[in-house]
Amino acid sequence: MLECYYFFFLGMHEFRRKELTTAIRAYRIAESKLYQVEDELERAEFFFKVSYVYYDMKQTYFSMNYANRALKIFKKYDEYAFQTMRC
Repeated sequence: MLECYYFFFLGMHEFRRKELTTAIRAYRIAESKLYQVEDELERAEFFFKVSYVYYDMKQTYFSMNYANRALKIFKKYDEYAFQTMRC
């Protein structure tokens, strides 16, 4: 699980540096370990962050795919209405 978070945060860091392909590479590694994260809201946040990188890269299909995955989870929780709107 720590590896998943490591690559997740590495992806966020690389995105902030505008190293988009490096960010995607880190997110892909994190996604391969995402099954170890039990909290589905954490998975939704992950999907949303990945969708944002693809959106920035003008990769609409991939962006929408990840945003929809996040949206399905966020819709289950009323207190996550803001995140639902962002998706």
